[in-house]
Amino acid sequence: MPSRIGPVLGRSSYIDDIAHGAKTWDQLCEDLDTLLYRLRYWHLSVRLPKSEFGKRSIPYLSHENSAEGIRATPKVVKGVMDLPFPKSHKGVLSFLGSLNYYHKFIEELWWQQSSNNFQKTRYVRDETSLELMNHSYCSKGKSLRRQC
Repeated sequence: MPSRIGPVLGRSSYIDDIAHGAKTWDQLCEDLDTLLYRLRYWHLSVRLPKSEFGKRSIPYLSHENSAEGIRATPKVVKGVMDLPFPKSHKGVLSFLGSLNYYHKFIEELWWQQSSNNFQKTRYVRDETSLELMNHSYCSKGKSLRRQC
């Protein structure tokens, strides 16, 4: 059995969408050959009209992948920046989940959200009168009003 039967491209993953880059064109061609060999081995097909090869930048799962790295698309960034301030416990969880997922793509997001939303109101009440204090903490446990 050939040595190409190990994990593809150095990782094991569920195949649904595949995106891969390489530092050189030769490395990309070699990796693509390995990947296509593996797909043939397992009798999996690739839809050619939906496939793109050798591009410098590709849209992938609401992100733009390129040699410079992964970026959120401008539409997604605008959507996150325009999120309304939550008015319920469920809304706070959704809001924080969105910020947690996209924070690495938006520079100084915690400061922008702090100044835009947290300083406007002292308390937010939801339907059950649960008070959510206007005090949030960054990952280091310090107040957003202080630098983390």
